[in-house]
Formats: sequence, structure tokens, C-alpha cells
Amino acid sequence: MAEEEKGGQDHAVEKKSRDVYSRGELASFDWIAVGLVGLMAAGMLVAPAVVTPYYRSMYEEFVTKLDQLPSVTIFVMSTWFPMVSALFPLGLLVVALSGKRHLYLRRFLIVGAFFIGLAFAGLYSLGLYAPIFAIANAVTA
Repeated sequence: MAEEEKGGQDHAVEKKSRDVYSRGELASFDWIAVGLVGLMAAGMLVAPAVVTPYYRSMYEEFVTKLDQLPSVTIFVMSTWFPMVSALFPLGLLVVALSGKRHLYLRRFLIVGAFFIGLAFAGLYSLGLYAPIFAIANAVTA
């Protein structure tokens, strides 16, 4: 009888640890967030080749030197900023989805990667549009 009780406890501990650490425990919203982070990262990796050249050529028409652009614009138009802004959230996802971690930590990392990706995308958008905002303020003043 004691053997059965001990076996039942071992089974319960094994089941609990399997539930806490298994990948199957992520809910559908967790996987949606993982997909969105992947899409944001893909967009940021493609941005230097697709988006930034159009803004760079447009701003070359407005200003004689690209150094006259706002600092945030020069910062986001660099080659390394979109790469870092894509790799940092992807790194958080890799940490969240690999290894044995508690479910709450994995969810925290996924949600953190999502919001950090949003922050980088927002900074990128702000940086690209900062000269346009400056021109609009100069015209109305």
C-alpha cells in the first residue's frame, strides 16, 4: 500500500514537472505572439534594403547634407539599428522556447519580446518620419 502511494506521488510530481516545462503548455495566444514577433523581426531585417533607401533618397532632396537630419533619423537609418532591433526580440524568443523554463517565465519572455519589438518598430517609424514632422512644424510656424 505504501508502494502504491509513493508511486502515485512520483507520478504526480512527474506530471507536474512535465506540465510546467513542456512546450505544449503554451496557449494559442502565446503562439500568436511568437508569430507576431517573428513577423516584426522579419520586417526589421528587410527594412534596410527595402524601406530605408526610399526615405534616404527623399530626404536627400530636402536637405543638402544628411547630417542636417534629426539625430533619431540618422540613428534609425543606420544599417545596424534594424538588425539589432530584430535580433534582440528574436533572442528573447529563443531563450523562451528553448530549454526547461517555467511556463510563467516563458510567457514573460514572449510578451517582453513582443513589446520590445513594438518599441523598436515605433522608434524606427518615428525616426523615419521625424524630418517630415519638422517640415510640417516649420510650415505652420
